[in-house]
Amino acid sequence: WFYGPFQPARQTQWFRAVRKGRFPLVGDGTNRRSMVFTGNLVHGVLRAEVAAKAAGRAYWIADGDPLDMRTILATVREALVAEGLPVSGGQPRLPRLAGVVAEHADRFLQGRGRYVQALHVLGELKDTIACDISRAREEIGFDPPTDLLAGMRASVRWCLERGQAL
Repeated sequence: WFYGPFQPARQTQWFRAVRKGRFPLVGDGTNRRSMVFTGNLVHGVLRAEVAAKAAGRAYWIADGDPLDMRTILATVREALVAEGLPVSGGQPRLPRLAGVVAEHADRFLQGRGRYVQALHVLGELKDTIACDISRAREEIGFDPPTDLLAGMRASVRWCLERGQAL
């Protein structure tokens, strides 16, 4: 899940939904996600380019340790406010079962050649989708220089500089 300069449009849509209080927390929010700021991703690629051990190897690159969804959503809200955007109150919550139902519906539709992004995302919001960057730390000296809050603030600024409505 990457964010920052040159992020996909769906990331901007996500900021908008969080800002307006429309992005749900599915389950208890303890499921974890790995995220990567585009600057950290570039840093990892550059480290791999010069590291002797990197030839022929693959690495997970992320901002650091995976974070739980409660922390991610709170940090996004904090970043939006820090960049001067008012944030609507409330965080909608859905039971984990809503994610399970969405996952089954998504699988059914994809089996018939249809993809509905919102349904797919809802089906994944209950899951931990995380990686371990320890090998990148050890073998190529990767140490992500930008934390989640700083990266999210830069991402929000990038959107605003381009006139994207958040």
